[in-house]
Amino acid sequence: MKKKLAPMAAALLLSLGVGSVVAATGTISFAGTLTTPTCTVSGLTDSITFRTASLGEVEPLLNGAAIDRKPINIKVTACPAGVNTAKLKVNFNADSSGVRIEPDSGSTMDGATMVVRRGVSYISNDGVIDAPIISGEAEIDDLTLQLIRVRSGDHGAVTFKPGVRTASVNLSMSYE
Repeated sequence: MKKKLAPMAAALLLSLGVGSVVAATGTISFAGTLTTPTCTVSGLTDSITFRTASLGEVEPLLNGAAIDRKPINIKVTACPAGVNTAKLKVNFNADSSGVRIEPDSGSTMDGATMVVRRGVSYISNDGVIDAPIISGEAEIDDLTLQLIRVRSGDHGAVTFKPGVRTASVNLSMSYE
């Protein structure tokens, strides 16, 4: 019985014109926009001024000793679901050490330079700091910008020369 039904079904389909169903072609276009989820960030832009220090205070300091420290506090809030990590990239013009910040032109101070630290570690140029986002929030509150004593190398002579030292550090935030 099964053998007789198959030829009859094929004949029925051919009589309905199934072989010529594709009579026209067309294109359906889809358009849309994908956006990167964003969070609200505070602390990325700031102007930091170190305190004034005297020659008598700075001259005896050992190489790498901090003359002054200023905190850098970055807060990330209102992150959408699916954003799990905030990535803070630290970028500056570095000297040969990779961690000391080159001064802007016009800086007149010798024997001192600036560095970015996280806890006891130096942050190198192009360094990235990951912060886990929990309940839509993250905080990076253990960064400091430091003015340090330098006794030799790219940033000055053994003798401290008072003056002005300016430099820029660029901070950028991305998310994963």
